[in-house]
Amino acid sequence: MYKISLVFLLLGSIVFSNAQNDKASCMMESDFWTGKILEKKKAEKKKGCKKIRLEFNDVFSNDFIYLNLSNYKRRKLKYQEYQNGKLIIVQEALNKNEQWKEIEYLFLNKEGFPIKQIEKKLQRKERLTSRQHKYSQGEFETKIRFKFTKGKKKYYSNYYLGKINPCQFKAPEDKDQAFIQSEHDIRYKIEFLKSKIDNKQITSNNEIPITRQLISFLIREKYFGEAYGYLEKLKNKPGTYHLTKSIILLSSARHCYTEEDIEKKAILSLAFEEWEKALKYEDSRKEAQDKISQYARHLPKKEDMENPEKSIPVDCWINKSVKLRYKE
Repeated sequence: MYKISLVFLLLGSIVFSNAQNDKASCMMESDFWTGKILEKKKAEKKKGCKKIRLEFNDVFSNDFIYLNLSNYKRRKLKYQEYQNGKLIIVQEALNKNEQWKEIEYLFLNKEGFPIKQIEKKLQRKERLTSRQHKYSQGEFETKIRFKFTKGKKKYYSNYYLGKINPCQFKAPEDKDQAFIQSEHDIRYKIEFLKSKIDNKQITSNNEIPITRQLISFLIREKYFGEAYGYLEKLKNKPGTYHLTKSIILLSSARHCYTEEDIEKKAILSLAFEEWEKALKYEDSRKEAQDKISQYARHLPKKEDMENPEKSIPVDCWINKSVKLRYKE
């Protein structure tokens, strides 16, 4: 299975709010220095410190904060930065309901050029310092902090008092959709959607359609096993789950086997199992019935098989033995 060795994150620049210049969109492109990693040096651990520490000591101006990421673990700390040397990190703010919400989102730059994301390592007892934007303009004064994500774990800094506009709490999903429908290389779109899903940067309302779009792209690129891995995200909508699984199975059969291969019929049998499960749910019943009617004629005849009870071993990432389904 082909794996992308260097992740393309599609999101070149962090956009920030500027109330005076653009109240309508609440967005502007950050300046060159925002997020820039300035230095790495030895970090002295204080008693009681966490193994990974994110903090700033002083706010030097209305524009910037010097943020420290320190590694006190017994091994190296992996982190991500852009090819242009910017640390991938976001800021959150307390909304009116006293909930922490992201106010920064990652996008392509104005030219639509996807900047590569590179994995770096912070040595044991080493500290990284980056220059980060400080929010000081807007109609809503609130507490703001930094968030560093490492896999499923999240680490937070101390907070400062800043000013933003309430519209910054709204995720700019229209820009996500515009990118998905653009002419960019499909590999960039795949990494874009994976980053949104894996880092939980999508709302619960959009999780199903975004996941289905990612699976569709993965199928087009013949990453069937990886597409199957994202099926778990659809389990809250079982009818959609079974229909999507059948699509992955049929696409795999077309890619891995010819019309004459019995393994292709075996995979079709697996697809029939998914359609029958989808019949139980109102939102997927009609499509499942249509698929059963459409593909029934492609099932083999039992009398044509030399050993009709024999299970058929199927590889093509599926790796299981399947009992054939026959025409009735």
